[in-house]
Amino acid sequence: MAYEKLKGSEAILNQPIEELPFDSRARNKLIAEGIYTIRDLVQYSSMDLSHINCLGRVSLRDIEDYIERAGLSLSTTHRT
Repeated sequence: MAYEKLKGSEAILNQPIEELPFDSRARNKLIAEGIYTIRDLVQYSSMDLSHINCLGRVSLRDIEDYIERAGLSLSTTHRT
């Protein structure tokens, strides 16, 4: 059972950003920032994401909601 849960988590973490249900502007901004997978995304905090140029509050809220529904969370530490 634990193996199956890990397997599912790995599949989620490896999911490409371009396949996520975000608007195209948000996806393009994340990719331009070098965020290509969920694994990359969860290394960023909400504060980090809020500093991405033209990534608005609604997009940030959509990202946070998606990550939460996936059973994951964004980083609690800011990137340098």
